[in-house]
Amino acid sequence: HSNQIQNMRVLFINPPSVPHNLLERGFALDRPTLRQTVAMPMGILYLGAVLKRDMPDVQIDVCDLALAYRRYADDPERKAGRLGAFIANELRRFSRPDAIGISVLFSTAHKTTLKIAQAAKALWPSIPIIVGGMHATNAAPQLLECEAIDYVCRGEAEASITDMVVSMAVVDKIEPCFASERIPGVVGRYKLSTGKLDACPLIYDLDKIPLPAWDLIPMEQYVSGEASRLRSIDKIEQDREATIVTTRGCPFHCTFCESWTVHGREMRYRSTENVI
Repeated sequence: HSNQIQNMRVLFINPPSVPHNLLERGFALDRPTLRQTVAMPMGILYLGAVLKRDMPDVQIDVCDLALAYRRYADDPERKAGRLGAFIANELRRFSRPDAIGISVLFSTAHKTTLKIAQAAKALWPSIPIIVGGMHATNAAPQLLECEAIDYVCRGEAEASITDMVVSMAVVDKIEPCFASERIPGVVGRYKLSTGKLDACPLIYDLDKIPLPAWDLIPMEQYVSGEASRLRSIDKIEQDREATIVTTRGCPFHCTFCESWTVHGREMRYRSTENVI
């Protein structure tokens, strides 16, 4: 199946974090009620970097619906419409993928993620859709109630992402159903029925994870202007900054945060040399 693998195209989708009811109200009334923060989709950029390393010929697209919604909200000539139509129009900008990954960090994006999955499945009915991220790790049963979602990835995906993509896009079409669920952390309806909700193995040597694939996104739209989390070191206009993640894991027990369910309680660090 080498030809299929070499020509593969993966589409990553970043949903808005604004709650679904406020998104729908904003479109219906032509009056967004909550501003969407724009930040680099770090999970997607790290996963994209791993795929580019392991599968140099893979084509990767990033559909950042958070950025797209911010552009809509900031457009003085915006018109009222429907959230579903907005999502479908944004997805149509991309070529037909072989696999789709939706990264969901926040529970506020749950209902919007269902709508995104349904829109993607309507456009490309045979393409597998997997949902990952903080919220997905903790809401696999609820997400899999949506027929458009084929799998949920629980935990950190860097160790498994390459196997996931190849299995979903190639193996599942040849072998019996549930082939992708042999991969640790990939949960579908088979594992759900057995109650085995495992997670991807943690990577303890963070230096092995490549730098984020910043070339997958239009960097200028993330590092400048009021729409981004710009942090200026000085006043030199040509200077730009980008985010990296230097540690994973958290020993604290904040009641509002579930990041430890993905990254664990034990702290892991990139080496000083690697960060520099």
